[in-house]
Amino acid sequence: IVHGFEGQQRWVTINDNCNSSPYTDCGSFGGWNISSSSDNGGYDGISFTSTLSGYKPYSGMGAALTESSAYLLTQLNQTNRETFLTLANELNMFSSFRIPVGTSDFALSEWTFVSNSTDWSMSTFNLQNDKYKRPMLNEILSHRNSGESITLIFSVWTPPIWLKNNYEWEYANLAQYTDQYYQGVADYWSTFINNLQDYIHSDYHSLVSNIYIAIQNEPFQGVGSDLPGCSMSVNDQIQIINKLSSNLQSVSMGGLPIPKILVLDHNWDLESDAEQIMQGVGSSASGVAFHAYGGTYTSQQTFHNNYPSSEIHLTEFSGSYTDDPEGTYNW
Repeated sequence: IVHGFEGQQRWVTINDNCNSSPYTDCGSFGGWNISSSSDNGGYDGISFTSTLSGYKPYSGMGAALTESSAYLLTQLNQTNRETFLTLANELNMFSSFRIPVGTSDFALSEWTFVSNSTDWSMSTFNLQNDKYKRPMLNEILSHRNSGESITLIFSVWTPPIWLKNNYEWEYANLAQYTDQYYQGVADYWSTFINNLQDYIHSDYHSLVSNIYIAIQNEPFQGVGSDLPGCSMSVNDQIQIINKLSSNLQSVSMGGLPIPKILVLDHNWDLESDAEQIMQGVGSSASGVAFHAYGGTYTSQQTFHNNYPSSEIHLTEFSGSYTDDPEGTYNW
């Protein structure tokens, strides 16, 4: 729950373990003081304040813009413009959006930006395949306050299916572990990046302060997992990132910043894999993206200790879908 930006400038997350008032010390999270206070507009919970204890700066908080959420926002915009405008203005409080490139497990259909038939040249790439996320992102940006910059994080759930075993949308390995297939994934990314200056309307380029990409959402999911995805080993990811990094030297961004690469985009308990990827890609990556479904947040400290100049992003956590706040937010 985001609350209190009118004057308090803080984030509040409901957690029944920290609801004493007027104040209860609830520990610390990554160097941020976590406390509970009755002075939060009626919401008792965890308040992330701006007091750091020698840790890296906190860059902000955001939300995912999936196809399903973009579709629902589109319906709201068409049926209740006033409510939509209120919501769009409130979204100014977010400092980032994470956007799936193509389909995801929160989508209306399965698709990528290119043909489902083999297309090494990416000649069939078509931004119009994105019917909801792209127009909704630009709609949201059109209501963003001048000077309120935004960070965009893009991740692929599945590359074009002809790059995968058996043309599967669900989790499958790459069809071959060869330079051609690694380059194919990198070229798909490069084509998307080269089209970002059109994906994001030129009127809003100045609002975008950072762009990050993670080459594969949850790459260590097993083959056969029943959602769009691609299983990738540490070496697969190293090969693709290094090829993509080379491609980034020649991308055309218009007025947008050059994207930075984040490794892993998977759970805390895979921190050692993130370090292996970092060792293999060197300066090609700017940092790591963690998910919070496995392991604990202390993995972020481990990564920071070993890569103190690299960025750390928590890019996904959806809660446990229970009625128990402690169970949902106990990360």
